[in-house]
Amino acid sequence: MTKYNVKEIMIQAHDIRKAEGVTMGAALKKAWSVAKIKIGVTPMDSTVQEYFDAKAEFDKAKKRLEAVAGKIQDKCLESPDFCISAFRWKASFKEVTSNRLDSKALKADYADLYAAYTKPQTSRRFLCNPVALYA
Repeated sequence: MTKYNVKEIMIQAHDIRKAEGVTMGAALKKAWSVAKIKIGVTPMDSTVQEYFDAKAEFDKAKKRLEAVAGKIQDKCLESPDFCISAFRWKASFKEVTSNRLDSKALKADYADLYAAYTKPQTSRRFLCNPVALYA
């Protein structure tokens, strides 16, 4: 029988709830899944857990970066030219317009032209997520 540190799982669930803004139920499911992966039995488990840990650190750093960028953007918006600077840095938050092809409209209006200029492309998508397991 596998033994889990329930106190540790509850602490992790609380941290997940705070970091991700999810319900406690969702946070508990994720914390249990991670705990079960940590106790896993295959040689790849530690590598996958390392991936999950690195992803959690990345997500936390990304949120921090977005928060700091938001503060800088707010200051830029207060400036008449949407730009602020000092001796070693310059930041701007200006509006940019780009022209993009509306492929849905092109396909609807000119299906033959759309078919002539599109080609299938194959790629790989990497997904690695904890599986929601129940105790």
